[in-house]
Amino acid sequence: MSEKTKKPANPAVVQTVKTIAVLVVICLVCVALLALCNDLLYVSEEEQFNRAMDKIYKDYGGGDEEFNSTFTVGEGAENEFGKISEVYKAKGDAYVIVAEGGGGYKGSVSVYVVVGKTDGSDNVVVIAWLVKDSGGETLMSNITDKQRNSWYVGKSITDYASADFDVSNNKVAGTTLTSTAINNAVKAACVYGINVLKLVSTPESEARDAVVALLGKDYEGYEFKSVSDGTQFDEYKVGDSTLSFYFEGTKDGADPIAAYVYGQDENRQIVVVKNGLTHAELLAADVVAKSDNATDEIVNKVKSLSYFEYTVHTYGAPEFTFDGKAEIDPAVGTGDKGTVDAVYTSADGTLVITATGNGGYSGGTVTINVVISNGTIAGWYIVSNDKQSFLPNIEAVWDTQAKDWYVDSPIDKDIALGNNKVAGTSMSSTAINNAVNMACAYARSLAQ
Repeated sequence: MSEKTKKPANPAVVQTVKTIAVLVVICLVCVALLALCNDLLYVSEEEQFNRAMDKIYKDYGGGDEEFNSTFTVGEGAENEFGKISEVYKAKGDAYVIVAEGGGGYKGSVSVYVVVGKTDGSDNVVVIAWLVKDSGGETLMSNITDKQRNSWYVGKSITDYASADFDVSNNKVAGTTLTSTAINNAVKAACVYGINVLKLVSTPESEARDAVVALLGKDYEGYEFKSVSDGTQFDEYKVGDSTLSFYFEGTKDGADPIAAYVYGQDENRQIVVVKNGLTHAELLAADVVAKSDNATDEIVNKVKSLSYFEYTVHTYGAPEFTFDGKAEIDPAVGTGDKGTVDAVYTSADGTLVITATGNGGYSGGTVTINVVISNGTIAGWYIVSNDKQSFLPNIEAVWDTQAKDWYVDSPIDKDIALGNNKVAGTSMSSTAINNAVNMACAYARSLAQ
């Protein structure tokens, strides 16, 4: 029997195998070269920092080892301008703050910002800055050492912590958005230096600290932002006391806090108000804390005014000057349909009346606020209820249906329930209707 003839290899297969082998070898060589280059060219975070300081702040001097080994960015790391990722202390009176500012062309820019005192002055200024990570900003090269040595440098951090501070000249052609991100990063660092590092003391920061101290540990985690200085709140004037600062404090999963600060220094009077700010949960300015020297006059004014102001502005009522919280006439404010619980008045005739209506499900009630202006109902919303299990059916259609109930109706006579109800809420809607009519009847009595 003859031997089998060996079948020759397919040339195409052989060539394919050779090609794959060559490609594999090339890939392995490239990986090895990349790994070698990575080792040779790798710059650690520490080395990157040292190189930056060598370029912009040679006086860093190795920093304050004790501070830098124990300090954590902690609360306050984010503010209205950006967020802080790292903080280092130099041997002198300077700090290096790594801040990220948003609003750039591609997103955000991370910047080293050196702040501190210079030449023996008590003024804390921006000493130097340098972009750490441009985040892919395509025209970053347009911003050179010329800008780095002129923008912000030598300016007080209290200036750059202000949202209104004009930095319109801090940009070069083609970098408007990139410059915005850098500007936000510098501002974020300055705000952090004031509010967290306490490098300078300002009336606003002192007031904020006093609010935090007053609230205590039960309110840890709240972030307080200034809404405006008191010059825009003339209607808050109580006697000779005018509002100096108004803060809004927020915390995930918790009701916002409104803090009213009158006066400054030893004359400061603080009232902190807790507000639930949804149409279904807004409560009548429940004071949860006040400083020892906050007078009852100021407390009562803030309780009434903050409630009234929020309510009226929510429903677009005319401009108003707050007049006060009226005494309730029980002869008019109590009846078969319910009760009138509070009346907030304005010099222009606008009223906010809190009324509770009877006739709800299982003998329960619904409490609402009714805004009345020029003899008609400008708006209303639910404050609370008792035993009304289907009231969420009304709240669910608030923006499309219930919002229009009663609105623009004249108050000269009782308003029928009619179609002002949704499925399953006949009795709750009856209680709301009774509350509306209690408010209208009371408003009519005041107009007589």
